[in-house]
Amino acid sequence: MKSAKFKGLMALSATAVFMVNIHIYGRFILPSFQADFFFFFPPITPFSGIYVLYFVLAVLPGLLISANTTRPSDYIFLLLYFILYLPSVAFFAMYNADFDTAETFATLMFCVSFSAIQLKNLIPVRSFTFSQTPSRALRRSVLSLLVGVPILAALLFGEYSLESLTENVYERRRYIKEGLTDIPTFVFYICNWLGSAIAPILTVIGMARKKPALVIIGVMAGILSFAISTHKINALTAIITGLFYFFLRKKGGNEASPKAAILFVCLFIYFIPWLFSMVSGNILVLWTTTFRMALNNGFLAATYIELFSELPMVFYADSFLSSFLNSPLSQPISRIAGGYVSTVEDNNANASFLANGFANMGTAGMLFASIQCMIVMWLYDIAAARKDPMVVTALTISPALVLANTAVHTSLTSNGILLLIVMIWMMPLGGSTKRKSSKPQQPIATLDLSPSSHG
Repeated sequence: MKSAKFKGLMALSATAVFMVNIHIYGRFILPSFQADFFFFFPPITPFSGIYVLYFVLAVLPGLLISANTTRPSDYIFLLLYFILYLPSVAFFAMYNADFDTAETFATLMFCVSFSAIQLKNLIPVRSFTFSQTPSRALRRSVLSLLVGVPILAALLFGEYSLESLTENVYERRRYIKEGLTDIPTFVFYICNWLGSAIAPILTVIGMARKKPALVIIGVMAGILSFAISTHKINALTAIITGLFYFFLRKKGGNEASPKAAILFVCLFIYFIPWLFSMVSGNILVLWTTTFRMALNNGFLAATYIELFSELPMVFYADSFLSSFLNSPLSQPISRIAGGYVSTVEDNNANASFLANGFANMGTAGMLFASIQCMIVMWLYDIAAARKDPMVVTALTISPALVLANTAVHTSLTSNGILLLIVMIWMMPLGGSTKRKSSKPQQPIATLDLSPSSHG
């Protein structure tokens, strides 16, 4: 009964989010649809039946999530489902109004590739779980270096000022790309590590241990990252992760809940910003949150499939295979996509891991990207096993946001997800809080009920 109710909630939430995506795309992204738009509903055309097909495709992968999951990677999948998959399918539906065969096939492969990620649950985690984390002294020393050195480097070598925050963001980025700055290249990698790994983990650990100083340092690290790099998501990640942790605690106590995760995404990433914009007429909040964290991912996925279906495959010649292969394209794929969607000179438009896979290897590239993503999620499960379930679940926001906007290999290195996984592995076993519970807290991703696994 519980499983059936959860599936019903998932289907209902997916339907609502899918329709909100359709509405926002038609209202703000595709102006030609506005004249025919009435509240939620897409325009009536001879091809309106395509919305039924795409609606079915939108709902199906969400049904693969279990209400009783104990693997934190399932929360990454759930978050990606709402902030990447649903916006992508919604935009595919509106972009493919003439029911183009090639684009429809690419959409089907997008669905299959995304759903295939859940095959990760067939790979055991417990047998590969480390029996113990490093000693307390070593752990504290390493974590202090992992946190302190990047923050110090950003403060010493970065350029940040009030002017850099108020000037045109694209002008600022071109200034950085053209080398008209004294900032060393490694500082920009550090900025990504600060925003996607260090800031969120400091924020959540601070909230779990009731240490406001850690929360403040975490949020400020994200803001520092944004001040140097101009990427808004670097500042938002710590804040969203903290809100997610708070919401999970309020709804689930000491146990992570997929239901709470669904409600969080629907309310704070979609419905509240959308309703506020509808009532107030001000789209700034909608643009900063919903579009930046979700809709833009769908828009760029559709753009990549349309654009790179007509161009030669790159086979990762402009990324990790650049030393062995020559790209048939004159520019990196993100730069080509940036020029396609914007008139801003030298604009980069990074897209999700699936869209990046398509640009490199076509539909086979999407399957390859899903295998890469599967491995990353499995590594996350290994690192998070027998750790505080609320903390490691809240931290899934970061890899979800990163994977929704970049390739898997880039997310691991340049965007700091590997660093996040290492830091989670370094955390102590069991719960990280001093809260008392009337019943034993079941460790995540394991059935080991030894005393060391309790919070």
